[in-house]
Amino acid sequence: MRQWQCPFPQCPSKFKTQHGRKCHIRTVHTNSNRRLVIQNLERAARTDSEGGDDGHSVNLENCRGPAAQRIEHPYLTGNFLPPGTPPPPRETPAQGDWTPFDSEAQFMLADLLFRRAEMSASNIDTLMDIWAQSSAEVNQPPPFESHKHMYATIDASTLGDVPWQCSIVGFSGNVDNSSPEWMRTSYDVWYRDPDVVVSNMLSNPDFAGQFDLRPYIDLDSRGKCRWSNVMSGNIA
Repeated sequence: MRQWQCPFPQCPSKFKTQHGRKCHIRTVHTNSNRRLVIQNLERAARTDSEGGDDGHSVNLENCRGPAAQRIEHPYLTGNFLPPGTPPPPRETPAQGDWTPFDSEAQFMLADLLFRRAEMSASNIDTLMDIWAQSSAEVNQPPPFESHKHMYATIDASTLGDVPWQCSIVGFSGNVDNSSPEWMRTSYDVWYRDPDVVVSNMLSNPDFAGQFDLRPYIDLDSRGKCRWSNVMSGNIA
């Protein structure tokens, strides 16, 4: 199996993937990060020799593999609440409340058409038209007026999802008729608001105690990065 050698002189570290090597370089060899690592390692050495704990460097007993040290960011540690502080109250929907759907049947129909069958918008409109005609005699409207009505109802749900947003992007430089087509084209970029996604994750009680909110880097006995947590998934 090919191994990737650290390009810095006198560094014996080798890695199974290029990603691991990049992680190591950013952690150990890149200017500000290198200073941070060295400072924390020196502090950890002093703490070990004194038999104390400075609250930033801890020994890892349950970490995957032979990681020897966890280096936590010296400043981005958050504002801790007093012990025993209860979490903020959560709104619990009343039993039988299917908001923003009118009923359980409307929710189940939307789930069937949108998620399970992945029915096209045109077919949804056709189905709703047939539904309206068949129930006209009893003056009963269809569950949804159109596919747009169904999509809007789904997007209005605040439980377990974040609404999609769309931004139109395109090349911002000088463009003329001889420019490539991609420069003259606008593109729809659909995305979910990252702030709302992360907020939903942090407020979900199912994740309580399942992940560490503080930025940290795990190093093995050779100073090689084994794991990092800076919320974005990469070492800054």
